[in-house]
Amino acid sequence: MPILQQLAFTGPELILTLGGLVLLMLVAFAGEGTTRIVSWLSIGLFAAAGLNLIGPAGWGGEAFGGLYSADAFGTFAKVLIYVAAAVLFLFGAAIFVH
Repeated sequence: MPILQQLAFTGPELILTLGGLVLLMLVAFAGEGTTRIVSWLSIGLFAAAGLNLIGPAGWGGEAFGGLYSADAFGTFAKVLIYVAAAVLFLFGAAIFVH
């Protein structure tokens, strides 16, 4: 299996990792004034990662010689985690940011 096809299985993780790094750099260089926008962008990242589960990662299968395995339960768990994290960011943006 080609490497790009194998990387498609890790799409949600790649979205969250690269997006998180970009948001971290945004806060580091733009300052505290970007807290609210970064919270909303984080919620958008969780939504994008969740939508990416519709692709190959949600279908199930293995990649990287069996080191990465995607199945229905893993997809269900990821959706729960993404929703819980997005709700936490939503409450954090609404309550703790003035």
